[in-house]
Amino acid sequence: MTDRARVFLLVLLVVLVHGVFIPWKGFYMDEWRFIPLWDSAPTRTPQALMTAFNVADFCYYRPLDIPYFSLQYWAFGRAAWAYHLFLLVFDAAAVVLLHAAWKRASGDAALALVAALVFAVYPNHSATHHWFSVPFAATATLFAGALLLQLLSARSGGLLTGMLAAVLLATAVLTYEAVLPLIVLMPALSALSLRRE
Repeated sequence: MTDRARVFLLVLLVVLVHGVFIPWKGFYMDEWRFIPLWDSAPTRTPQALMTAFNVADFCYYRPLDIPYFSLQYWAFGRAAWAYHLFLLVFDAAAVVLLHAAWKRASGDAALALVAALVFAVYPNHSATHHWFSVPFAATATLFAGALLLQLLSARSGGLLTGMLAAVLLATAVLTYEAVLPLIVLMPALSALSLRRE
């Protein structure tokens, strides 16, 4: 199977497993608490929406959620399907990037495909695929991109690539703390990748 065919299969699987339900998804739990904050903004400018949202109790440990969610509300308003479609794009990107990173680290295309397929259909996606306020798909995408860049950097010694990986990783952590345990994967996969050479 070619790389292009693997990517197509992974994206198709994400769409079939999660995308087909987008028309029936809405806002859930915490999200109903966010909407009045944005509605209280004096204008619908990005700055006003971010200022109104800054009072949310989790913003001190997820500071990048302020622009992340506020800009989505600015773009999508109350169209719940748009938030879920936005997350679906991130989810598909995360699956494809994780496949590329695992393939780069292990050198085994079949193992990389299995790992990405498991991530794509893992049943514990209930929160991440029904709440736009649990941006694990977005942070997983950033993490996977950081991991792939770090693997490339470890192989080539590229300082700029390594710095970009660090920025992506910091962005992922400051958006959703669930990425923190995954940080141990980065040096482990880099070591595996370098040992293979």
